Amino acid sequence: MVTIKADSKEKRVKVLSGKWRCAFGMAVGLLALPEAYAARFDACQVWADVGAYTDVAVHGLEVRPRGKGCEAAGRGSDIQASLRQSLALLAVAGQRCAFDQSMEMDPSDARSFRLLITPREVDGCTAPVKELDKSGVLVWELDGVQPPRYTMDAWSRGLQGVAVVTVLIDAEGKVAAAVLASSSGHPELDALAFEAASASHFRRKESAERATGLSVARIPFHFNVADSGRP
Repeated sequence: MVTIKADSKEKRVKVLSGKWRCAFGMAVGLLALPEAYAARFDACQVWADVGAYTDVAVHGLEVRPRGKGCEAAGRGSDIQASLRQSLALLAVAGQRCAFDQSMEMDPSDARSFRLLITPREVDGCTAPVKELDKSGVLVWELDGVQPPRYTMDAWSRGLQGVAVVTVLIDAEGKVAAAVLASSSGHPELDALAFEAASASHFRRKESAERATGLSVARIPFHFNVADSGRP
């Protein structure tokens, strides 16, 4: 498995060779989201595969019908987690159909969020609903990623671990949204991994058909003090 390791400020970022790009593409386990049309429109089908991009720090995430639309509600362990999850949900809804969107944060607890999407034209909303492709077709390969760098505080405390970030990739290979799939056990390292993943860019494989919606990939970031050097 290809490893993305924390780097020190003294080290220069090296461009991945074609060989390593290919290996990394296999490592992230990229899944395409093919089209699947619903016989009867159901707004909640937009988030049918929400488990594929649920943030590990979000609890009690529920998707349920509300009027002519669909509501998603949950609570993050912190405000950042709630925002990550909310932006991912909105990104998916925005790619899949023409929805009016609203977002609420609980005034008594900013970590709780509620999103509502309503089709602008219920009868005319025929955009395809996407579902995860279980075949694991590789559509993208990594084109560029900035390895995360230890902060002086994290390095001096000897923090180590592996943070896995789930990214939603748009049709141009850019990261539309990202959530934390697996924590390193240290919020500081998770934040560094999230920042690096959000800045990543992907390139379509020559053999892949053009994707019109979103694709999902998971990127592991390994933090090892011994390999990083002094920040």
